Amino acid sequence: MRTTSKQYRVLYHLDGTDVIYEVAEYIVESLIRTNQNIMKIAIVGATRSGKNNILKCLTNETARRSLGIKYFSSMDQAKDWLVSERY
Repeated sequence: MRTTSKQYRVLYHLDGTDVIYEVAEYIVESLIRTNQNIMKIAIVGATRSGKNNILKCLTNETARRSLGIKYFSSMDQAKDWLVSERY
């Protein structure tokens, strides 16, 4: 039996959202649960404190590297990166 493994690209649009620690924790937990199916994650509009909260939730270095998270200030840049072959 052959199984297909799809690789997903995820975009979070956080403009105007205060990413407190609890919100960051929820985001990271959901990403880690589906880690093996996620290829790229683009996060748009996160503030410096929001980025720091997300990084705090990614407790181990393996999770930080394996999730492939990149931050953007514009939706167009994020979408272009998600569909491109570059990491």
